[in-house]
Amino acid sequence: MIGVSSIWPKAVFLLIFIGFLTVFVGGWLEVAKGKAAFSWKLLFGSIFVLLWGFLFIQVFVREAVLHHDLAGLRPEAIESIEIGNRTLTNPNSIAEVVDSLAAAEWFEVNHGGWAGEVPLVLHFRSGEQRTYHVAYYLRQEGAVLISMSNFDRAGKGFGWSNGVAFCPQLPSVLAVSGVFLPGEGAEQHNNQKEQSGTAVSATWSAKVVPIAIFGIFTLGALTVFQRLIRGKDSVSNSAGSAYPGLKLVATLGELALVTLIAAGSGLRVMYALFDWPDPTSFHTILCVWLALFSGGSVYFFIYNNNKL
Repeated sequence: MIGVSSIWPKAVFLLIFIGFLTVFVGGWLEVAKGKAAFSWKLLFGSIFVLLWGFLFIQVFVREAVLHHDLAGLRPEAIESIEIGNRTLTNPNSIAEVVDSLAAAEWFEVNHGGWAGEVPLVLHFRSGEQRTYHVAYYLRQEGAVLISMSNFDRAGKGFGWSNGVAFCPQLPSVLAVSGVFLPGEGAEQHNNQKEQSGTAVSATWSAKVVPIAIFGIFTLGALTVFQRLIRGKDSVSNSAGSAYPGLKLVATLGELALVTLIAAGSGLRVMYALFDWPDPTSFHTILCVWLALFSGGSVYFFIYNNNKL
């Protein structure tokens, strides 16, 4: 997803984090008031949610800083630009490249989709330098800009990801200066099919980490989901004991959050395994979430009616 639409998955996960944080804070308040006993499950769940929230929020902050840095670039502050084996020193060329970088859009990475990466090094008149990677995007006109915290001058290094941005004008601007990214121009017609296939079919080694992360999170969400529909959740029960009319609302609210997480993370696991469906599609997530939430709600009412 490119542009403002790529931000909504981050906003949804932020709301989910706030929701779960509220639930666990309520649980600890019950313990502090002596209305509930301490449990290791509450402690483990709180630590897990806080760590997950920290990891997610710091990635979002790094990406926001990347866009802020790109938007703040000024041509007069840059002495030269290295792109692969080429160096641009012409002021007009530098200004055009800088303007294209400053117009970078938010980008939600699904499953690659770009050709080979080359280093892009900005040399400032102050002596500072910034190193990124750029790659031609195979699915529509534009280039992907990748930032890592420890890229050196040669574009090599390893560190925290600072995010990925999309620069729709960069390839055409570079072409004016005679610079072509791998997979672009005449080379694109000969190699695009091969490169696109390589980008889409990631190796199993690249899939292990996302499968593990989202798989574990999905299983955890479904475990909580089962407890919710069986009425075994301590938070909703505590709310119900204090305010009987809120028990149903609390349970359905938690059920909505859990099924949303299960839908999003489950779709990402499927995409990592089978390259389908698109885990960032609002329509797809909405349909899967409605199916899970509707099924869980029906089961919840049937189960509780049978207990009466």
